[in-house]
Amino acid sequence: HFKTLRSKFFETSLLALLFFGVYVLFTYPLIGSMDELVIGKMDVYQYIWNVYNFQKSLSEGTNPFYSNEIFYPVGVSLWLHTYTPILCLFGLFFDNHILSNNILFAASYVFLGLGAYDLCKRFVKNPLLCFVAGFIFAFSPYKMARLLEHHNLILTATIPFFLLAFLDTFDFQKGFLPKIVSKKHLFLCLLLGFVTFLCDYYLTFFLLFFAFFYGAYYVGGRVFAKWKLWHKVFLLLAIVLISDQLIQWLLRWKMHDNGGIFWGGNLAAFALPFWNSRFLDNGFFSFVNYYYFEVSSTHENVMFLGFTLIACSFLLLAYIFSEKLPAPLRPLAFCLLMFFLLTMPRIKFLNWVIVYSPTALYHFIPFLNKLRCPTRFVLMITLLLPLLSFWLIDQKILLQ
Repeated sequence: HFKTLRSKFFETSLLALLFFGVYVLFTYPLIGSMDELVIGKMDVYQYIWNVYNFQKSLSEGTNPFYSNEIFYPVGVSLWLHTYTPILCLFGLFFDNHILSNNILFAASYVFLGLGAYDLCKRFVKNPLLCFVAGFIFAFSPYKMARLLEHHNLILTATIPFFLLAFLDTFDFQKGFLPKIVSKKHLFLCLLLGFVTFLCDYYLTFFLLFFAFFYGAYYVGGRVFAKWKLWHKVFLLLAIVLISDQLIQWLLRWKMHDNGGIFWGGNLAAFALPFWNSRFLDNGFFSFVNYYYFEVSSTHENVMFLGFTLIACSFLLLAYIFSEKLPAPLRPLAFCLLMFFLLTMPRIKFLNWVIVYSPTALYHFIPFLNKLRCPTRFVLMITLLLPLLSFWLIDQKILLQ
C-alpha cells in the first residue's frame, strides 16, 4: 500500500511539474513578474478590483456583495456581477491582488491537467494518452483565449474531479431514479459543486447539464428499450423538425432569446485556428474568420479543437456507427453529443444554416437564457472528446 501511495505521489508530482512547465512556456514572460503583470485587456482588470473590493468591504464591516464605487452614489448589488468569489477568498491571504490572482490561475491550469488525466485514466490505460487528454483540456485554444478576458472561465479545475466523484456516487443501472452508492463521493460532489459555484455560474450549469444528461441517458434507455429502430429514428427526426419550426416561429414573433442563438457556434470554427494562434494563424484563416463569422475577431468564437483531435473524432464516429461502445462509455458519448448541440443552437457551416438544434429552445426560457454564450460549452467537448477518442486508440489500435 505504501509503495502504491509513493508511486501515485511521484506520478502526480511529475505531471504537476509538466503541466506547470507548459503554463510557464505558454505565458512567458509572466513567470518573472507575477506580482505586477497581468495577461489580458478590458474585463481582466475587474478581477483585480473584485479582490480589492472584497477585502475592503470585509475590513470595513460592510456587505462585500454591494458597492457604491459603481454607479456612485447610489451603488449597486454585486450578486449578478462577475465577482468570482473564489478569487476574492484566495486573495485574503495576500497583500498583492495581482499576485494572488496569478498564483490561482497557474494552479488552476495545473489541476485542470491533473483532473483530466485522472478522468481519462479511469477508461484509458496508456498514460501518454491520458497526459495528452489533460494537456488538451487544460491548454485548449478556448482556455488560452480566456487569458485575454473572462478569467472566471479559466477556473474550471473542479470539473473533471466532479465527473470522477459523480461516477462513483450514483448507480443508474437499476430503478427509475439513481441509487446513491457512496455518501463520501456524494459529499465530494456537493463540495466540488459549491466551489464551482464560487468560480462561475456558467461552470456550475456545465455540471448540472452533465448530471442531467447522464441520468437522462439511462431513463431514456429504459423508456425506449423495446422500441424498434425505425420508431426511434422517426421520433428523433420528429423532434428535430418540430423544434426547428418552433424556433423559427419564436424568432419571427420576436420572442426574446437574449442573443443566445446569435452567439452560437459554427461547424467551421472547430477546424479554424483563430487570431490568438501564434503558429497556425495565417491569411486564409483570418479571411474565413473575418468574412464568415457573425461574431468576428472575438475570443467567444474560439472553438478550435486541433487537427489531430478532429481526425480522432472522425475515427470515433466511424467506430460508433460500426460497433457499440462499452456500456460505461455510452452515457459519456451521449453527454458529448448533447454538449455539441448546446454549443450549436443553430447548426451551421460558415454562413449556411442547416437546422436549429432542439437545445436552442432553452434560450427562450427565462433565467436559463442568461447562458447567452453557447460557444462556452465547447469546454466540455474538450474534456469528453479526447477521453472517448483516446479509449478507441488505446483499446482498438495500440493494444491490437
